[in-house]
Amino acid sequence: MEHGYLIIILLLLGMMAATVPVFMSLFFSGVLGILFFSNYPIQLVVMSFFRSMDKFALVVVLFFILCGNIMTKGTIVNKLIKVANVVVGFLPGGLAMAGTIACGLFGAISGSTVATVVAIGGFMIPALMENGYEENFTLGIMTSAPVLGIIIPPSISMILYSMVTNVSLEGLFLTGFVPGIMIIIGFSIYSYFHA
Repeated sequence: MEHGYLIIILLLLGMMAATVPVFMSLFFSGVLGILFFSNYPIQLVVMSFFRSMDKFALVVVLFFILCGNIMTKGTIVNKLIKVANVVVGFLPGGLAMAGTIACGLFGAISGSTVATVVAIGGFMIPALMENGYEENFTLGIMTSAPVLGIIIPPSISMILYSMVTNVSLEGLFLTGFVPGIMIIIGFSIYSYFHA
């Protein structure tokens, strides 16, 4: 049995060295390990695999991703930035603050960091550069602020974490809101003094 672990690890490393994709390497080495080196019935493996996909939360994740893709292509990004610009645009660093607030709003709607980077960053980075903000500051703030997409609820990461660990989703949402607002305030204060 001790040699079984060694064989599986060598198989995994060999497949990765042969540039087999990581997910396939892990899958095949795991399946072969269960088939040949354990007493676990393969039927239970298949049943637990399909039972793990039978979760309602996965439907929510798919719709969050769809929503983020639709918003990336639509005009909601411009509207979010205009709203945020009306609120803080008159302050020093107001455009950067508006971008941070828009990232928070967009992240709260889409639940995705990647969609927030693409949507808000694609619009705000050129706008900040045209208004005289330094390149380092612009890229830093517009790649850091979209992290709010996974902190401010509802977020895809929180839903998946709750599903896997059986932690209360409501509790995760409640604990993510205050840190998200604090991050927006912190980025806004930094933008105010940096500009």
